[in-house]
Amino acid sequence: MIIDPDLRILSKNKFTQRVAAPVDPTTATGVIVSPNPAIGQLQIKLPGTATGNVLVQLINSLGQVVYSKPIAANTTQVDISTYNFAAGIYWLRLADGKDFNLLRKVLVVRR
Repeated sequence: MIIDPDLRILSKNKFTQRVAAPVDPTTATGVIVSPNPAIGQLQIKLPGTATGNVLVQLINSLGQVVYSKPIAANTTQVDISTYNFAAGIYWLRLADGKDFNLLRKVLVVRR
């Protein structure tokens, strides 16, 4: 089973089903991820409205967490160096373990 970026489940029998979005659009407002595609540095700008610590994770296409860092609630910017990551598609996950959960697709490229 594969879940594509449009949140559809793809299976071998060619049956597709749309799944519920893992992100509430009202809580994701104000988060800016740039540049995307990332060449060497990924910058995440947060609105600073989180009520607690937020866990920032980068997950590769195999589902492995390749970067994980907790950040304080008042943090407004996080910079992640992508030089040690292979080129490819990654998922950026921001979560506070309560009501804030954000999932964004990030492309890492090499030149």
